Amino acid sequence: MGEAVDYLADLINEYGYRFDKRHKLDFTWNDLWEQQGLFTKYPAKPFGNHTTNHKHIENVYDAYKKELQLKWKHDKVAPKWTNRPTPDFYKEEHES
Repeated sequence: MGEAVDYLADLINEYGYRFDKRHKLDFTWNDLWEQQGLFTKYPAKPFGNHTTNHKHIENVYDAYKKELQLKWKHDKVAPKWTNRPTPDFYKEEHES
């Protein structure tokens, strides 16, 4: 399956996990599955680093982690995770 469809499936599953209900797009999944070939006709574009303060970090995942850590450091209210444990990279910054 194409990367875009895989990503969309992950998003639909995460929505169901977090809110214990089906996302409306999940009801049309079979239609999307039948059209997945359209996604593979075009080359995938890499996930870009669109952070504000960490564009210099080559690893996109690390850049976004650092961006979130910076945001959380300045937030007045701690973020909440629905049905998930707190990510390690949050703990590293806030529990040390």
